[in-house]
Amino acid sequence: MKNRLLFSFYLLLFVALAASFLYLDKNMGEVTPVDSQVLSAIKKARIKKIHILRDNREKLVLEKKAGRWMLVSPKLARANPLRIDSILDLADTTNYARVATDDIPLVSYGLDPALLELQLDEHVFYFGNTDPIDERRYLLFNDNIHLVDDGLFHQLRQKAEFFVDTKLVPKDEEIQKI
Repeated sequence: MKNRLLFSFYLLLFVALAASFLYLDKNMGEVTPVDSQVLSAIKKARIKKIHILRDNREKLVLEKKAGRWMLVSPKLARANPLRIDSILDLADTTNYARVATDDIPLVSYGLDPALLELQLDEHVFYFGNTDPIDERRYLLFNDNIHLVDDGLFHQLRQKAEFFVDTKLVPKDEEIQKI
């Protein structure tokens, strides 16, 4: 009698473990990541002003006026929408790593002083060196050092003419006289 009771107990334990294993294995694919890996929660459509500060070069200021982006400093001209879109894409770019700046020497990341400063309305991004292993850029934003793709940094270092629209006449305007 004792052996039968012990056998039944072990059998019940085995069935319970097998059922829980199958249940957990089936539900493993539904786990959602805690961190979405997006750099910021900034809404690109709401941004109205862009400042680009670079060492030894003029400050660039771009503003959205009447639904159109304009380069307002150092020259006044229509801005190239593709260049503006690539700048605004920084707000929701992929963040590959994040480290709090507590007790970390910013100099070793090229962030003290920063190589370049980008301001989207009141949000400021400081660009530093590239990571030697995967060639991604260190970026200081909201008291955290982030590791992001490096494509934008080199565009932001260009002359003001790089940001000017290349079309002589926008699509929504007509030529009145020549």
